[in-house]
Amino acid sequence: MRARITFLFILISIFSFCQSFEQKVAEKTCKCISEIKPITKEEFRKCESESFGSTLNETDDKKIKRKIKNIKGMIEVIKNINAILIDTCPAKKEEETRESS
Repeated sequence: MRARITFLFILISIFSFCQSFEQKVAEKTCKCISEIKPITKEEFRKCESESFGSTLNETDDKKIKRKIKNIKGMIEVIKNINAILIDTCPAKKEEETRESS
């Protein structure tokens, strides 16, 4: 029983730390795209990649760096960042609304 609790705690810790990395990237991306009108795909990609790179340089987390070493891991992280952006960033919500119209 004790081993299961320890394992569960470790999984939750790993997930929450990775999520905080993704949250930081999403916050920086949101700030960047909020300063751009209109938001083009190229500008969005530029903001997202610059935010990703600067946040990655600021972190010492080996787990997130290991996760993004392969394409599948990188795609998963980017999808999570975009999901956070859609939920929390007014500029991204506005863009999504405009694209779907």
